[in-house]
Amino acid sequence: MADLATRRHLKAVAQLLETVDHETLRAIAAAGMHSTQLAILAELHQSEDSLSPKELANRLDIGSLPAIAYHVRELEQKQLITLVATAPRRGATEHFYRLAAS
Repeated sequence: MADLATRRHLKAVAQLLETVDHETLRAIAAAGMHSTQLAILAELHQSEDSLSPKELANRLDIGSLPAIAYHVRELEQKQLITLVATAPRRGATEHFYRLAAS
């Protein structure tokens, strides 16, 4: 199952990279991104909706929720994704993200 998920993520990353301009590619390379961060960007690129770290963890099946949340924070700090909404969930706040406007 992990092999299928890995192949799906690699395909999604390849599709994402085909759609971005050269400056964005340079920024991605300069950022030295972790493969999980690339998978998150690809998943957000494919989704029409904003996604939370929990939803990303469920879709990607490549790491724990804390690991996905860490990479989401890193991507937000790099200004590659943007917080677009929050919602209360069981005494906590769920955050929803989209790709940053280019």
